[in-house]
Amino acid sequence: MKFPAKSLVPVGGEIYAHIFENDLVELPRNLFWSFKIDFAPIQYGEDATQWPCSMTCEWITFPIRNWKALDRQSLDVGYGDRGIESTFYMTEHDLGTHTKMKVTHRERNIFRVQMAMTVEFNGFYGDDADEALKVKADVDLPFENVIFAGANLSPKPKSNKEALAIAAEYLELDAFHPITKSDGIYTLKPKW
Repeated sequence: MKFPAKSLVPVGGEIYAHIFENDLVELPRNLFWSFKIDFAPIQYGEDATQWPCSMTCEWITFPIRNWKALDRQSLDVGYGDRGIESTFYMTEHDLGTHTKMKVTHRERNIFRVQMAMTVEFNGFYGDDADEALKVKADVDLPFENVIFAGANLSPKPKSNKEALAIAAEYLELDAFHPITKSDGIYTLKPKW
């Protein structure tokens, strides 16, 4: 049995970014971009089970300050290159050993994302492992927001003003609506 990757149909997903740092693993504070593509459930296996699938490329540090500059950004990376991680998900996250991606602005906050990934697929049924499974998608995705948890930063912002000062280190704030905070999470939504 072989996983029918060519039958995957992209149906949506999202683009977002987050400001994050982790001193324990020596990850300095930065703005990290993430791209998630969802596929329609696919029938796989002898019992006609429908499986939800997705693929994700994250921890990307594009050298941009304005979300509109995502237009024409591209990647051609192996897993872990520049800290970037890619996975394909069926019942577990399988490593994307190589990922190519191209981003093109469509309208408003919508971008066309073309992603092709070589996946180290562990399989599900025992005989369906494939260390070079090819998964690809070409789909329109919205850029949703930039988020960050005050608790994950040091020093922690104590106000929206302090949070905006942190965001201003990485972003052109006039490209976003006013910052909001809910349950300790700061959010910046894009203007277009």
